[in-house]
Amino acid sequence: MNIILPPAYDNESAHHQVKQLMEQKKNLSIRVDDTPCAWISNSDMSRLKYMLNTASWNWIINYLETGNPDDFKVFPLQEESLPDFQTTVLKALVDKKHKIYRIPFLRETQPYINLIAVFKFGKIYFRIRLTDPIVEYLNSNNI
Repeated sequence: MNIILPPAYDNESAHHQVKQLMEQKKNLSIRVDDTPCAWISNSDMSRLKYMLNTASWNWIINYLETGNPDDFKVFPLQEESLPDFQTTVLKALVDKKHKIYRIPFLRETQPYINLIAVFKFGKIYFRIRLTDPIVEYLNSNNI
């Protein structure tokens, strides 16, 4: 009896696919989670999983702002511990005065807050656990 294991996840291939979308100047929809991972979609494709490190996150942000697909010094196989990733990058975007909007919700029914950061070449979607500190932070920044 042979045991067949699923293939290991290939972040290098995901990186090349994301770069190809960038080179085509595609408008990207990116959902982030705390893994840290980006789920990238556009009009032609849905939910490509792309594991992030600091360099790859900065590459994505640069593309969303400028449309430049240059990935110099981005190593997609380099793993990095990025605790509380969503909240950290959301606060960094707020501090840089990016356009961020809260998606309306009913507080009694939602344990999460949904936000969208809007850029020239795409959007980033956040789904962050609803806590008093995050609500206070967003309110203090008029979000």
